[in-house]
Amino acid sequence: MLSTFQQAALFIIQVSFESYVMVLVLRLVLHAIRAEIHHPVSQFVMKLTRPTVQPLQRFLPVTKGIDCAVVGLIVALEMIKVTLVFFIEHQAIHHVSGLLIYGVGDFFDQVITLYFYAVLFQIIISWVRPNQYNPILDLLYRMTAPILGPAQRMIPTIGGIDISPIPVMMGLKLAEIILAYPMMSLGQGMALLP
Repeated sequence: MLSTFQQAALFIIQVSFESYVMVLVLRLVLHAIRAEIHHPVSQFVMKLTRPTVQPLQRFLPVTKGIDCAVVGLIVALEMIKVTLVFFIEHQAIHHVSGLLIYGVGDFFDQVITLYFYAVLFQIIISWVRPNQYNPILDLLYRMTAPILGPAQRMIPTIGGIDISPIPVMMGLKLAEIILAYPMMSLGQGMALLP
């Protein structure tokens, strides 16, 4: 059983790393949807991530629209986080390749989680403020349109209520269960295998 100090250390490590990784994932998404550079959210994300991403961009350029420096940084941070967590919980790591697999799985989990909550937030906002323009809501719409659009075309509204986000959210959770969790489990098993 972990001591209070170990539990506190785990909490601080997980919250710190996962918060920054989520901002990096948001940077990837903003780049993918070609968000305006002068948008307040874009400015916030760029200023927060520039010190860590900019040095890596010399070695890992943008390839086919994917900012490889950001992806590499995310996987590296995930591996560091997992290393710290495993040392606190298990006092050992036997195979570094397991950390890499776990890191990639956790990266997929972060992307899926970001989109899940973006769809959920868009649903809630549509109930509270359905027809008012807001630049952040516009960005949220542009971010979720690629995954909500096909579902909205296939599933008609029922009584004026759009239920298409429900299967989208279910699909995101299924992707997390089928893709991210098995990779994380495999990585953990490999890393801790003596």
